[in-house]
Amino acid sequence: MKKVLTLLLVFTLGLTLASCTDQEAATNVADAAQKLSLEVSDPTAVTSDITLPTEGLHESTISWESDNAAISAAGVVTRPAIGSDDVTVILTATFTIGKETTTKEFTFKVLAAVPSVAVTAAVFESSATAVGDVVELTGIVVGLVKTYGYEIYDGTGFTYVNEFQDPTVSIGDEVTVMGEKGIYNNGSELVEIQSTVVNSTGNALPNFTETTIGEIFAQDPDTTDWYHDMFNAEGVIVVQGDYDNAYLSWFDQDLNLRQMEIYYKSYDDAKLAAVKALEGKKVELDFILKDYSYGSFRLTVNSTGEVNEATIYTDAERAKLAVAYNDLFFNSLGDEVVASLDLPTDSDFVTKYDDTEEANMPIELVWTSSNEVVIANDGTVTLPVGATADVELTVTATVGDVSAHKTYTVTVADADTLTTNTVAEVIAMEDGETVIVEAIVSGLRYGNPFVQDADGTAMFIYTKLDVKVGDKVWIQGELATFSSYGNALKQLTRGVLVKTVSTGNALTYNTTTTAAELAAAINTMHSDSFTMTLKFLEEDFGYYFFEAYVDGDDADNNVRIKMDTDWFPTMETYLDGSDMIEISFVLYDVHYDEARIVPVAFPGLTNADRLDIVKGMIALEEFIVLDVNLLTYLPTFDAAITWVSANTAMDAEGNVTRPVAGEDNVEGDLTASIVIGSDAAVDEVYTVTVVASPTDAMTVAEVYAAGYSDYFGDYTHVYVTGVVAGLTDDGYVIQDTVSGKFLVVEDFDNEVEVGQELNLEGFYNASYEVIKLRDVFVFMFVSEGNALNLELTDAVAMDWATFDRNDYQTGELIAITAPWATLYSGDTSYLRLGNGDGLENAKSFDGKYVGLQNGANELNLTGTLADIFDGGQTSTEYADVTIYVLIYDTTSSYNKFIILSDDFIVVTP
Repeated sequence: MKKVLTLLLVFTLGLTLASCTDQEAATNVADAAQKLSLEVSDPTAVTSDITLPTEGLHESTISWESDNAAISAAGVVTRPAIGSDDVTVILTATFTIGKETTTKEFTFKVLAAVPSVAVTAAVFESSATAVGDVVELTGIVVGLVKTYGYEIYDGTGFTYVNEFQDPTVSIGDEVTVMGEKGIYNNGSELVEIQSTVVNSTGNALPNFTETTIGEIFAQDPDTTDWYHDMFNAEGVIVVQGDYDNAYLSWFDQDLNLRQMEIYYKSYDDAKLAAVKALEGKKVELDFILKDYSYGSFRLTVNSTGEVNEATIYTDAERAKLAVAYNDLFFNSLGDEVVASLDLPTDSDFVTKYDDTEEANMPIELVWTSSNEVVIANDGTVTLPVGATADVELTVTATVGDVSAHKTYTVTVADADTLTTNTVAEVIAMEDGETVIVEAIVSGLRYGNPFVQDADGTAMFIYTKLDVKVGDKVWIQGELATFSSYGNALKQLTRGVLVKTVSTGNALTYNTTTTAAELAAAINTMHSDSFTMTLKFLEEDFGYYFFEAYVDGDDADNNVRIKMDTDWFPTMETYLDGSDMIEISFVLYDVHYDEARIVPVAFPGLTNADRLDIVKGMIALEEFIVLDVNLLTYLPTFDAAITWVSANTAMDAEGNVTRPVAGEDNVEGDLTASIVIGSDAAVDEVYTVTVVASPTDAMTVAEVYAAGYSDYFGDYTHVYVTGVVAGLTDDGYVIQDTVSGKFLVVEDFDNEVEVGQELNLEGFYNASYEVIKLRDVFVFMFVSEGNALNLELTDAVAMDWATFDRNDYQTGELIAITAPWATLYSGDTSYLRLGNGDGLENAKSFDGKYVGLQNGANELNLTGTLADIFDGGQTSTEYADVTIYVLIYDTTSSYNKFIILSDDFIVVTP
């Protein structure tokens, strides 16, 4: 009887679990259907193919049926013949999760084909073809643009076909394409593509036409017929801006800087990388003139064009470029100058003149003012009273015996016309307004000030300015709102210090807000100043963590607060036995649900404490190879520091003149004179040695043998040689081909290729268990085409079942063998390896590396693997897989690897 009851209970439980699973599937499949939408600009006027997804939410599969051939089940549109009626089509999507299915219908109207006129590119580009006309073009594809389309040439001229997707054709194809004429950035383009037919492939292309950057800029961007044409021109490659965009740059006869952006969506990544690798060099570049955007022409580069170094610069060209490049500085100024100008004193615009160090040195710039009372030669501005003043600033650059000059006219504002606002008035204004705020500096975040009114109303200035805490200042800037992590932080951007009204002003601190009140209103208190007693919790990831703790507060309402350890590196030494510390601070923002603060003062410290802390913070390394940021102001500890140098290779501003290779190191003293508050100055002497440039590079094996630091902030100086073995998302890996050892290099500035031998000087350590060379400041190319030492027998075997990310340092290959692997193929193929626990928690990552999730022990490889796995089988399981990888990063929740060769993936079906 007990056995029967047990069986019934198990059966009932099984039915219940199955019912729950079925119910969940039913809910998910309904949700997937409800949320699916198709990207069609106008469902009542369909003229081109529709993308029909085959996968949906909750890992549902989607199949399609059509009730009319005008739209196939694959989304291919066949328009009714000219003269026929439009056709209404119903597409039915069937969603499936397990045994559960549901359907959803989508209704479209497919427009009948309309008569089109076959025109030449020349006619299409002219006014003879109106915007909106449906035409047919036939031509040879000469260039491609990512996510958009392609250029064609038909013997009469060039034009552009915009598919609003990656090109569906190849360079050299002859195509016949039908669509409507459109205009974008002053250039004609064929849009609303209705049909594309490839007539033939591999056709010859026209030659690139020689021109100059000056001739291009002489064109009227509104009327020129040069768009989409193929050109060759000389210029210098410049990489600049927040996104490291490349520009082909030169000057015109008036020494105006002319820059054409090399469009980042140029289809050939390799060619774009090759262009950027010639940064600072004078080149001859083949390109297609794309359009005119934001005041400048844009161009694209393709695989069919070439980029070659031109003849080296003449002294005259270097001088002219040096003065022309100042256009960028003056173009950034407003209509009227209200503050002193930081005039450039040298130009490193031409950074790669030839192979001699002297030729690559920055070019000195000398400024002369036509009115030194208003603008001095060093850029210091004294505002005129009663009227604006126009001042001419002339810059001179001299290279060898050749000088170049250019004059800029600057209008300086009338002091009587300037209007200031309080912080409260400014934050009530609309974003985008340019204003001048008068307020007191209440804190500094890495040189960016917080300012407050007398009542404590405060805001942030998102610009580094030469101000001190307690200064009453006028600052001009553009109002903006920073929004992230739930913040709505009012700030001024592009700030300019107009003047300092007074110094030593008292600050206003909120001393009554409790932790509970702070927790309830934390997103409304950005930039406000507080004095609170905080409870120290821990130090982690470069932060001190606290609770905003007040006796009597509900512990659940305590706010977790964090502060960069850089502000007070030895803070834990000064805590009392209860881990409580009083801090006066500015609330900067909310960061990962924690309040991030900037300290202004630690009221519990004595001046003697502050002096000891400052001595520790300004201490210099014994051996110096780079310029040093000599601290002169530490407001958190009310400290001012002045420096005197007796070292002939390092001045009192920290600038280093390094002895050349073969010369002796230079030893000498630097003296810091430290003033805390109103106390008398105290001198501290540091003996430093400026190290001469090295002569012989170490091998990677010698670097490992020499040892390294495992402290996050402690780095070892090294000069190392190696061959590039692989590329990562933040640099590359070099190998000592004799020992087989690898070294990871973090380098965002230099483009490299596998097989290149490099000499690198920088700093390295083993933070987060990975040994990396960072801060590369000497980069020398030695040779290319070098063979690697990739012996799989040297790999260290990893036990998949007991893998611990902290057990494996870089320097050696690691062999990972997994019990199973599954290849998935689609738009991107990727491989999943596991430890036998199934795919429930598997996750794929984009990019050229693989990620091993910490804890889950499931390896995810992205990339194109179809050639390795029998042509890319879908959901094909393999009994045993071994991959040979190199760890290059463990700072995230999963390790990052690179695989150096297809031979490093070994599978057993």
